[in-house]
Amino acid sequence: MQALAIILTSVRSLQTTPFAVLVIMSTTLVTQLILLYNTRFAFRGRDAPNMLDALVASAVVVLLLRMPLRSPQLPSDKISPPFDPPSHDLRSPEDNLTLWQFMTVSWMAPLISLGAERQLNEEDVWGLGWEFQHRLLHERFKELKGSITKRLLVANGLDLVITSLLAVIELIASTFIMHVYPRHLFFRLCPGSLTFFFDVEERGVDRL
Repeated sequence: MQALAIILTSVRSLQTTPFAVLVIMSTTLVTQLILLYNTRFAFRGRDAPNMLDALVASAVVVLLLRMPLRSPQLPSDKISPPFDPPSHDLRSPEDNLTLWQFMTVSWMAPLISLGAERQLNEEDVWGLGWEFQHRLLHERFKELKGSITKRLLVANGLDLVITSLLAVIELIASTFIMHVYPRHLFFRLCPGSLTFFFDVEERGVDRL
């Protein structure tokens, strides 16, 4: 996988996040962590290559997350820099973010801080990002063919897929954690949050 990542890196510009390389290195990292977990952290000499692969993959993933999503060669004078005070005269910082800033939504911090101090007014909020401006969205929607329902599904299909996928991942992760970790750990971290769940499991729904 590392060889494939090197090839992909060498044939394309690294001005923006190379998602193919990110997927490859993330998969490598998860795979190596699973292999290390299976050793129950009783590391031996033969586990050194797995540890090295995990460290290299981690470093590459961190670097890729810090790369911009938008080409630095494009003009950005009308885009508000991330973490600057919000201004209605500039477009939203989401037009010029790194992947990590986009994933964590950390660029919203100045607007949230200002909203915590006082009521927000129109001039306190950035202009819409380029991809979300009404004129552009209207023109793209007009180009779609078919019924209104079909056009809505086509226009929002990617968002629906991503939202559904994240919901499934969250459900699988929460189910896995509930079955792997001791129950008393949940009560210690989140007292009472899972009381109903364990009552249903131990006493049965018909007896609640």
